[in-house]
Amino acid sequence: MSLDIKNTGGVKGAEAAQIYIKDVVCSVPRPGKELKAFSKIELLPGEKKTITMVLSLDAFAYFSTLKGQFVVDAGDFDVMAGASSADIRLTSTINIPNSYIISRIDHKPSGIDKYSIYPVPANKSVIFTFPDNGPLPLIEIFDINGRKMDRFQAESSNEVYNCGGLSNGIYFCRFITGSAVNSKRFIVDR
Repeated sequence: MSLDIKNTGGVKGAEAAQIYIKDVVCSVPRPGKELKAFSKIELLPGEKKTITMVLSLDAFAYFSTLKGQFVVDAGDFDVMAGASSADIRLTSTINIPNSYIISRIDHKPSGIDKYSIYPVPANKSVIFTFPDNGPLPLIEIFDINGRKMDRFQAESSNEVYNCGGLSNGIYFCRFITGSAVNSKRFIVDR
């Protein structure tokens, strides 16, 4: 999605353009607006810039507790752009013609029991532990709504992750090593 933003004022300013989605006909209760992307830019007086933000298919997903998976339902989605959720300036509707499964949580291919997360619940940080003799995984962290919160490469068999940027709640981790994907959950409770 590309947006033109112009500073119509007489002084240098900054704007945080935000992209929200809304599932028009939800199969499960979902928020009316879900923040999916944002970009902050600085503009000189009278300056105009075009920014582009990409929404991948997983931006439209939610975590289905019935299926134990991230799911995208087929149907219409409103895509909204604005300065905040209360200040929507552009709206467009897109159609996703097919339903998709994004990832499987609690899928237990070989090695899942070798991974652990502690402490649970966490308040400041969690430690991911991996086998000493195996390759270190790529780690993806998702919130309960299926929104990707972080993605990074593990650098040690006892990887410390700072939870400071996460609010209280349940999070899902995917550990990706080659073609193997393992998953675990952890809770942040301060």
